[in-house]
Amino acid sequence: MLICPVPYYDFIITINAPSLDRTHKISVYYLFSDFILAFMFIRIFYLMRAFFNYTMFMDVYSKKLCRSFNFTANVRFAYKCFLKKSPGKTIFGTIFMSILIGAYLIRIFELPYAYATGVVQICDFFTGIWFMVITLTTVGYGDVYPSTVFGRTMIMVAAFWGTFLISLMIMSVSMVFNLKDTEQKALHHLLQTRRAACAITAAMRYWLAKKRYLKSPVFDEVMIEDRVELTDIATFKREMLVCLADFMDNKAMIKEFEKHAKEDDVSVALIKNQVLEMADKFDKM
Repeated sequence: MLICPVPYYDFIITINAPSLDRTHKISVYYLFSDFILAFMFIRIFYLMRAFFNYTMFMDVYSKKLCRSFNFTANVRFAYKCFLKKSPGKTIFGTIFMSILIGAYLIRIFELPYAYATGVVQICDFFTGIWFMVITLTTVGYGDVYPSTVFGRTMIMVAAFWGTFLISLMIMSVSMVFNLKDTEQKALHHLLQTRRAACAITAAMRYWLAKKRYLKSPVFDEVMIEDRVELTDIATFKREMLVCLADFMDNKAMIKEFEKHAKEDDVSVALIKNQVLEMADKFDKM
């Protein structure tokens, strides 16, 4: 945690960078306070840690509960809890902060290069925002690009960070379209009803075909169109067995789903009893 700018202490740092036509090197002049200003953004991590310390995921009870499960309630655990609880707000908030911070940092590193060459690329803040959006989304139009070593290094880090954020955003969108437990249970029962109807239809078709085969005369030419062959019976039997197997598999899946639902109900009931016991203790105090 440094003071920026440092009072009565600043000097010029000269860095060589390629020219616009890439034929020779030019001198780019930075101030020492520019690097200190870029370093100051590490404070945001401490700010976020202070914010997480006052949430329900890192309070005293949360830390005690996490120790009972053999892990520590830290910043990573709190962030994953926010991702689970509010994925949309958490991910888009992270992307928004990354764009603002990255735009300001790339402007710090590229502004001296613009002064040295006289060519304006990433000088204003909005252009930095545009450039960070294009970089984080891995689009890369190429209309603006960094020319200094520090700017390119930062953009390489931002590109990897962007792939991570985009994957989180895709996960968040997929969670929106996931079925709830009640919806998933209704879907399983709907499919089970359709499979049961299919199995009954296939079994009835097999039984009727077998009955017609046993009763139909073998050498009656008049009844030859209505005659059922053994291959037809085998086909109906195979369809019946496939429908029954599909029905039994889905039935086992529903039983497993209901088993997990009962376990969740038991966990909720246990927590409810603990809360009621705590309430009784407070009433007795």
